[in-house]
This record gives sequence, C-alpha cells and structure tokens, in this order.
Amino acid sequence: MSTQAIGAAAAGTAVIGGGGATIAYAAGAFNGEKKTTPKIYENFLEYAKERGLGNVILSLAEIKTKLAEKTNSPTYKETIKDNLNNMTSTVTGVQKSVDGDFAEDPNKDEEISQFTHKWCEVVSKKKKTGNGNDKSWLGAEIEQDSEFDPFQKICLKTQEGQQ
Repeated sequence: MSTQAIGAAAAGTAVIGGGGATIAYAAGAFNGEKKTTPKIYENFLEYAKERGLGNVILSLAEIKTKLAEKTNSPTYKETIKDNLNNMTSTVTGVQKSVDGDFAEDPNKDEEISQFTHKWCEVVSKKKKTGNGNDKSWLGAEIEQDSEFDPFQKICLKTQEGQQ
C-alpha cells in the first residue's frame, strides 16, 4: 500500500489518482481565475492620497507665494496658464482666469490665486458625471479625466500628519 493510500485510509478518505494534486485541488490551491475588485475612489483627492501624489490641496496663501516665484521653469504661473483650457469645472464666486491675466501684471495675481484656489477645492471633490454620476471613480477613469493632470500639477502638496 502506498504512503498516500495509508494516509488516506487513516483519514477515512479515498485517493483517486493524482495523489497530492488531488488533495491540493480539493483544498482550493488551484482556484482557477482570480477576479479582483478594482479599487474605487470618491474623488480626485482620495485618489491622489492613495497614489502618494499629495494629501492636501494648497492653501490660498501658498498659491499666492508660488505665483510670485520666478526661479522654477516653468513657473507656477506658466503651469496654470498652460493648463487653463483643461480647468473646466464650474467655480462660483470668482471669475475664471483668462490668458490675458498672465501678463507680467502683479495686480492680476490676486485674481489668478483666487480662481486657482477655488478650482482646486472644487476639483479635489469632483464627482463623476454622465450615466454613472452616483458611482465612484476607477483609477483609470480619474487618470483619463482632462482635469486630473492640471489638478496634480497645480493643487497638491504633501503635509505630514494628514491622511
């Protein structure tokens, strides 16, 4: 009698060919295709946190400071201007910045900072539109949304102690 047959007899089970593979299969080791549920996100900020892109949006004061900086290339102001066409969410209480606002006129920086901060707040909580407007986002859907790239370039920072 084989060792498997003796073990099976002792356990009160029958071994029908296949030996260890049969036992492993019965135990669920070969579960066929594994289907995973994709991770879903309520909004852009939740996705950004999960991906390590930033965990809070810039404050109005931080946006004003970044607008004044001229050392980086492109400057923060240029980054906003270059992404303006993709910043399409409706922002109430402030007027959307236009290309002409980005001339070397420091008086326009206040308007740009107000709009940018409000836009960042709105887009950080952006809900899915269309047929699935009550559903959460998939990561790929967020990545494909035209406002996500400007959001991650313009709005995010990492702050210690924030979740």
